[in-house]
Amino acid sequence: MFTRRVATFVLGMWIGCALLLDLICLQNARFADLLVTNPADGARALMLKIGAENATSLLHHMAGQQARAFLYNWEIAQFVAAAVLILLLLFSDQKKVAPASMGGVMVLLLAVQHFLFTPQMNALGLQADFLAESAAFSVRTQLITMTQIYGVIEALKLAVGGALASYLFVMQSTVVRKRRHSSRSESLESSSAGERF
Repeated sequence: MFTRRVATFVLGMWIGCALLLDLICLQNARFADLLVTNPADGARALMLKIGAENATSLLHHMAGQQARAFLYNWEIAQFVAAAVLILLLLFSDQKKVAPASMGGVMVLLLAVQHFLFTPQMNALGLQADFLAESAAFSVRTQLITMTQIYGVIEALKLAVGGALASYLFVMQSTVVRKRRHSSRSESLESSSAGERF
């Protein structure tokens, strides 16, 4: 019972942090645009020195590098969370195949993201950051396509995580109901036995 609760907590942290990081990475480019269109007073003077176009390129590069670093480090952290989760599910008091297999599916989707998509997306992102608009069209098209596929895999991983969380909650409530039912049965039996004497 304790291992299932800890597994549910780890899974909830995994899903919550994934949603938060996805939101941060999506907002990064918008913040770069906001800094260009509405800079602070000190930043405005610097932008005038280097030019608005150069400032835009530099800020977009910084936002892209930040998002790439966040995603890479988060994927490593997810492998650790997945290992803890699967170990907890395997050593749970109710050894069921479904929870561990759902955790395995999440790890498989994570491995596809980390080993197949992240390196290529990082390389394409670095290329696209400083290329001219005309030269960067094909690179950006590839990057957008890979980012969309990565997003679909992320959505699948979160859906499997949500299904696993639902399964763990249902299993937890089933165990609690069984215990309540057995404790009521025991108390009724003991009271009826007391009445006989």
